[in-house]
Amino acid sequence: MSDGEIYSVGGKIMNETDKVLNKIPCVASLLFGVTAFFMLFAPNITLGAGGTACSGLNIAFGSPVTRDAADVLEAAGTQLPAYMSIVYSVRLFTVSPVAIAYLLLPVGVVATVLDMLGIGKRIPSIVAACCFAVAATLFFVTRYIVIFNPAVGGKEVTNEIRKQITFAFGSLVGGIFAAISAVSMLASVFLTKPRAKIVVGE
Repeated sequence: MSDGEIYSVGGKIMNETDKVLNKIPCVASLLFGVTAFFMLFAPNITLGAGGTACSGLNIAFGSPVTRDAADVLEAAGTQLPAYMSIVYSVRLFTVSPVAIAYLLLPVGVVATVLDMLGIGKRIPSIVAACCFAVAATLFFVTRYIVIFNPAVGGKEVTNEIRKQITFAFGSLVGGIFAAISAVSMLASVFLTKPRAKIVVGE
């Protein structure tokens, strides 16, 4: 008979069901963490005249925001003639701390995978939980940490625009999902015990 491997937890032999249950927090963290990262492409905030939607790419890395002149004029009480359509891009933001959230999410996902593979004992779990927790916090304070392009205007102008910012789907879902990932990894740290490998054979 060839050598086999079994695992013990706290001196008790683990069966296959126990090992699967111990991975559930990691799997949940992985799924929610990956989904939170894809909020990079979803509207994270809306602002200003016309309720312009800005994605994670716009507010985190300063990519140009596409605006429809008709919406802007309508919000200002003016209508664009029906035969005219004007769409333009403007760089409203520069790189902001929101970028840290989107950079921490992949780190957390990688750490979660390492934990699932049993590499590094509890260190990957702790790293993943910290990454997801910080990312969730940044999502929830997005309104206050976006950095406007200096060309938009001075401090008074940007402060007025900031007052008009409302959370959109991306920042809310990203924050909630990142928080769930953090809690899941904390559960992995505190609710499961380190596994001791026992090799048996004939």
